[in-house]
Amino acid sequence: MLYDTLDQSDDIVFVLEQVDERADGIILVAANDALCRATGQSHEELIGRPLASLAAASGDPARSAEIVHAASEHRSVRCELLCDRQTGPPFWLGLHLMPTHGSSPTRFIVLGRDITETLHARQQQAAIQGLLAKVFLCVKAPVAIVSETGLIQMTNPALDGLLGYSPGSLVGKLAMECIAPSFRPSLAAARQRQVEDGQDYTIPTRLLCADGAEVPVDIMSITVQREDLRRFRIVTVLPRPDEPPATVHVAGKIRLIGLDEVREALGSRWAAAAARAMASAEHVIRRRCGPRDTFSRTPDGGFLICFADATEEEAAFRAAALGREIRTRLVGDGETEATATVSAIAASVEVPHVPGRSADMLATAIAERLNNRLAEIEARARETLRQAVQTASCRLEPIRSLRTHEIVAHFAQLPLNLEQRLLAAYSTLPMNERQDFDFDRLVLGVAAERAITEIAEGGSLLVLVNVDFEVFLVRRRTERYVAACQALDSRLRDRLVLVLSGMPKGFPKSRVLECVMRLRPFCHGVGFQSNGMEAPSVEFSLLGTAIVVLQQDRRLVATPRDLEILGKLIERLHAHRAQILIRHVPSWEAARPLARLGIDLVSIAEDERDAAGFETKT
Repeated sequence: MLYDTLDQSDDIVFVLEQVDERADGIILVAANDALCRATGQSHEELIGRPLASLAAASGDPARSAEIVHAASEHRSVRCELLCDRQTGPPFWLGLHLMPTHGSSPTRFIVLGRDITETLHARQQQAAIQGLLAKVFLCVKAPVAIVSETGLIQMTNPALDGLLGYSPGSLVGKLAMECIAPSFRPSLAAARQRQVEDGQDYTIPTRLLCADGAEVPVDIMSITVQREDLRRFRIVTVLPRPDEPPATVHVAGKIRLIGLDEVREALGSRWAAAAARAMASAEHVIRRRCGPRDTFSRTPDGGFLICFADATEEEAAFRAAALGREIRTRLVGDGETEATATVSAIAASVEVPHVPGRSADMLATAIAERLNNRLAEIEARARETLRQAVQTASCRLEPIRSLRTHEIVAHFAQLPLNLEQRLLAAYSTLPMNERQDFDFDRLVLGVAAERAITEIAEGGSLLVLVNVDFEVFLVRRRTERYVAACQALDSRLRDRLVLVLSGMPKGFPKSRVLECVMRLRPFCHGVGFQSNGMEAPSVEFSLLGTAIVVLQQDRRLVATPRDLEILGKLIERLHAHRAQILIRHVPSWEAARPLARLGIDLVSIAEDERDAAGFETKT
């Protein structure tokens, strides 16, 4: 069986015998069929031939001599020997010669294989590598090869010349040190994204020259992986011509990313669903944009908004607020929770001023620059959320009775600036990362800590906490929030009022009832945030003794007609025994007409005079 297997194998096995010390004194005395197939000769033709006679005349005699010399010293050797083939071109035999022990005369076992194709492939690869090296050195575009640890492995003369370095002096330097400091965060974020998804990227940046000057360029990074699993980046540098003076635009981008997620599932119905969702989103954006803001649709199924009078941070919050309102509207219109998923990013971008450029071309340029900053924006959002989990604190907003002017409750919330930054960061991240952060659980947690401290010091007032209805659109988030409520200190449960906000208009009232019933065992009561000057879309039975929260805005006191509408809303809510709270009333003076309408509770943004001096006229 062994001999038969060896004969059928592609591995060549033969036995040599040393009959004398001459070069021809090493002869072949046994061989398997693999050697016969490789040489094209029979056993009878091979047996008794000197080993040297197998070597091709065109081969290097030193290789045969190396084998003979090893045999004379009775040691093993590995080498490659070009051998004759009876019909056809020579072949390369990769062999391992091993001496036997205790045999007389001296014999050697040779294991080998026809490595012609392997050797040719190796030679061709070496030739290609040599050719690429020549191309690398001759190509006009500046190029560098960077290791997975960020060290420059090789540069071509074009890059050396662009940055003013002598040939080879950049090798061993950290690639990030060649980037202008102000551009390093965005490039580091882009690089991290490439490590995670393996995708190539192109990003505008500035390189540092040897003399400290900065060069505007576009960097294209491509990842390659060698057989030894080491990864390298081929970085091509595309110098940009001197740019005209740049104009800074504060822009936001909103995408209905849920449409992409359900495209395959919807099939032929997707186009109609996408058109309907985009129309709803545009309605919200058109209604919320300021008089000097502009917006346009983007080819990737989103909207680009240029905020005329906003800082980058303000734009981020406004974009996030738009995204949340769009999602709420889509859910209310009957779209599934998956379809209604929305992302929102915002940043300030520099776009070169080009005379005569159309509005569409400008929007395209802004969108491109914004996309280039996406990795940086996402990295910053992750850091914002990470720090918030560790350091977030809570403030208590006093809630006063308009009848007695006394503080009767507190509204627990994060500091306004922090809340806006967290909402903006949350809206920026992809859906799979959002699942790991619960804004409402964070607020509940810090509010609970603050409230327990107040209770320990003798406080007995109600504590109101917002909970976005979006928590109840995803089962996983619902269960986590309910579990957090179950874990609350029993002393807090007796004073906690959870205020449901962001309820989609048109959402089934039965679903709202279900959410309320899940929360009631763990709190004093459940309140509702009203949208504008409309009653909450809930079963009337839920309004009994509930607190309904209205946000103070210019419409509440803008015109006599607004006051009339507000008065009817108050009458309707009072008919169901609800208490009405208006938050962030600018002053006690502004609260005067609200008191006449029958508002029960207020929070005052600024106490212009002591509450005790406030006179209520009924």
